[in-house]
Amino acid sequence: MISVHYCIGLCNYDNTFTLNTKPALSVPSQINLIHWEPIILNMLQNAFFFDNIERGSVLLVNIIKNNTNGIFQTNNVTNILIKCIVENTGKYNVIDIERLHSVYRELGVFPEDNRNSYNFSMKIANYLQANYILYGIAYGNSEKPNLELQLISVKTGEILRVVSGSA
Repeated sequence: MISVHYCIGLCNYDNTFTLNTKPALSVPSQINLIHWEPIILNMLQNAFFFDNIERGSVLLVNIIKNNTNGIFQTNNVTNILIKCIVENTGKYNVIDIERLHSVYRELGVFPEDNRNSYNFSMKIANYLQANYILYGIAYGNSEKPNLELQLISVKTGEILRVVSGSA
C-alpha cells in the first residue's frame, strides 16, 4: 500500500508540517487617506482664486505634481480639484481629466513623469487651446502634504495667483 501525504504550507522531510506565517510581500500599513475636498474648497474660496479668469475661458487643471517625500494620490486629488471647480463655478470650461490623460497618451508621456513641469504644462495647454492653467504641486511630508496651486495665463505665462494649503 502506498501512503500519500497532502501538505498545505511547508512539509518537512520527516513528514512534519510547518505553517509559513511570514507574508511573502511587505505590504505598507494603511495609507493615510486625506479628505481633500474641504481643504481645496477652503483654499479656493478664501483666496478669491478665480477672479482673474474671464467668462467663457478654457481652464486646464494640470495633474498635480508630486514633490512630497513619498506616495501622493495625484489623480485622486486632481479629480477632486476639477470637481470642486466645476461644481462651484460656472464661468468657464474646465478640460476634464480623461481628455488630459488622452493627450498624455498621444504624446507618450506618463502623468507621473518628471516632464510634468511648468513648461510641459504650457505645451499641453497650448495643444488643448486652454486660456489658463491651474498648476498644482504637492510638497513636504506625504502623510500631511502641503498643496500649492498656481493660476497661470497661457497667453503671457504670467502667474496670476498663488494659494497654498495643507492637509
